[in-house]
Amino acid sequence: MKEFIMDSIEGYAVKYGYIKITYHLRKYYYLIINHKKVYRFCKEFGILKD
Repeated sequence: MKEFIMDSIEGYAVKYGYIKITYHLRKYYYLIINHKKVYRFCKEFGILKD
């Protein structure tokens, strides 16, 4: 899961927040993931927008 998020933020989802990253993961990687889980991962990585 973490690898998909890191791949996403390096590509198209650089300027995305956690909600848009969630939709990106669902659309391009066909993952079933909740936006709260993505928020926790983004918080852990320190990539949340201010």
